[in-house]
Amino acid sequence: MNRRTSRKADVAPRAMMATSHPLAVQAGLDVMKSGGNAIEAAIAATAVLGVVEPMSTGIGGDLFALVWHEESGQLYALNASGPMGSGASIEKIHSQGNSQMPTDGILSVTVPGTTRGWAALLGRFGTKSLSELLEPAIGYAGDGFPVSKIVASRWRQHADRLQFDEDASKTFMPRGTTPAFGEIFLNPGLAHSLKLIANHGVDAYYEGRIADKIIAKSDELG
Repeated sequence: MNRRTSRKADVAPRAMMATSHPLAVQAGLDVMKSGGNAIEAAIAATAVLGVVEPMSTGIGGDLFALVWHEESGQLYALNASGPMGSGASIEKIHSQGNSQMPTDGILSVTVPGTTRGWAALLGRFGTKSLSELLEPAIGYAGDGFPVSKIVASRWRQHADRLQFDEDASKTFMPRGTTPAFGEIFLNPGLAHSLKLIANHGVDAYYEGRIADKIIAKSDELG
């Protein structure tokens, strides 16, 4: 059956926030209500999304941004994506039986660019500290949040992949299964990492204990 769907345009007198999760929307709106700008709202919202939608985004990924700066009439573009790790190569990919880039496993992982992207955006356009913007995400990771119906469904779709890695299953399947709709999920490890970044800046991600653990895991997986 053919179903025609459409999204109606909406308007707001001062600002608007749109994401795939209401908790992220709330975080962004709170930033703007407290005097922050759209870039800062986006960072706060994205950090929350990394907690409440771990299958979609996170500090281990990349950041891309288009920013229109009204005062200067300038459009800015940011590509905060990282390269493959130094131990990877086309030859290594082929030697493991891959004819194209794998979508699973350590060879699909690139150097994370998100946190450096946050720092770059705040350095150019920010008025608030990264520490302040990460507070909502830290709260949801440490204190927990109720898993929404759509997120629970998508989480369940990735259960087989998560079970292949002990660390992944321990983090995202703490009771042996993926969280159900309405279940309160906590991610204390992510809360700790976000606190380190909030307290010590993005260098804590790339040069400190977080980086050491990333490298150790990467070496373990070859």
